[in-house]
Amino acid sequence: MISITDNAIVLSVRKHAETSALVEILTEQNGVYKGIVRGAFSKNNRGVYQPGNVIAAHWSARIAEHMGAIRAELHTPYAALIMPHARALALLSSACSLLAAALPERHTYPKLYTAMHQLLAHLAHAPESCLEEYIRFELLLLAQAGFGLDLSRCAATGSSENLAYISPKSGRAVSRDAGEPYKDRLFEFPPDLSATGYFIEHWLFEALHRKVPAARKRLDA
Repeated sequence: MISITDNAIVLSVRKHAETSALVEILTEQNGVYKGIVRGAFSKNNRGVYQPGNVIAAHWSARIAEHMGAIRAELHTPYAALIMPHARALALLSSACSLLAAALPERHTYPKLYTAMHQLLAHLAHAPESCLEEYIRFELLLLAQAGFGLDLSRCAATGSSENLAYISPKSGRAVSRDAGEPYKDRLFEFPPDLSATGYFIEHWLFEALHRKVPAARKRLDA
């Protein structure tokens, strides 16, 4: 028998058989894990296994290659705190679905775990001002997946002054003077949801040969 015990964020919950669920979690030190939760929808567990909740998770399996089982105790019920706020809930759903779809299992991503934890706290306690935090999360996801944007200086001049655009081709910043003749083909700087959404779809998910999760697509609707 092998096992891990770690802090974790619930990413997805899907019904499995009559009373169980297939749960996917992002752990702080061990990356993404999937496991079966017995009695996931019981009275005691119903509020635990919700996307966005922070839990103390225990995963175990007979051998490493097996999916294994998950047991958990609730640490912070972010899902319940965020649920009353429609926009924040949409951002939560998008962030969880992106991590579940983009990250390989059992690879450590401590920076993403920290960023997701910070995003959850922001969504819960400052839901009206959480968009910038969410965009920073998407930029980090791109970087951690190997598709980081270079927004530190102009791709044409090398200057860090007067940055106004982002090239969809190179993912680099462009100054106002250099980009003005081509501005109709560039994203605005700093990046907004349309810019990060473009790179998530055409760089990250095309490389994975997957479609962007519906929850992320709905942010652009």
